[in-house]
Amino acid sequence: VDGDGDAASSQGSELGSEFDDSEFDEQETENVLFAEFARVRRSKRRWSVLLKHGVLRVNGVECLFSSAAGIFDMPAEAAAPSASSAA
Repeated sequence: VDGDGDAASSQGSELGSEFDDSEFDEQETENVLFAEFARVRRSKRRWSVLLKHGVLRVNGVECLFSSAAGIFDMPAEAAAPSASSAA
């Protein structure tokens, strides 16, 4: 709002300026999971997660859930080196 009480135009950047976020476009995907993490545990290469209040969309089909659990095993080559081996 300017001094006369009229709505002034935005002083933001113009389209195509250096602040244009078109270079940060994310790849479109049909498969997504949105949920709240209730618990995350890790032991060596196994991750255990407990999710709650989420939406899962796979191939255009949506599924709402109140709770879900998952266990993920990481391959040996993807595991982080232990602190004791960095001597």
